Amino acid sequence: MMTKQLTTRVNESGMLNLNIPLSIKNQDIEVLIVISTKTQREKSNWQDDFVDKFAGCMPDFPEINYEGSFEEREMLQ
Repeated sequence: MMTKQLTTRVNESGMLNLNIPLSIKNQDIEVLIVISTKTQREKSNWQDDFVDKFAGCMPDFPEINYEGSFEEREMLQ
């Protein structure tokens, strides 16, 4: 199986013409075409109500006790 990805343009009559050179010859093949417009690809995969569902769902983090200050170190040269 091989994967080919390309960007092309549909002509003014609504036809999509594909010329894809392949290294295989004289064989039956199965072709899968997925059509995605640029605006569909740029759209976010997030659900519209994602933030409403999950905002505030995490409990407050506990206060961390002070562990003192770090010792002074010599500068690296």
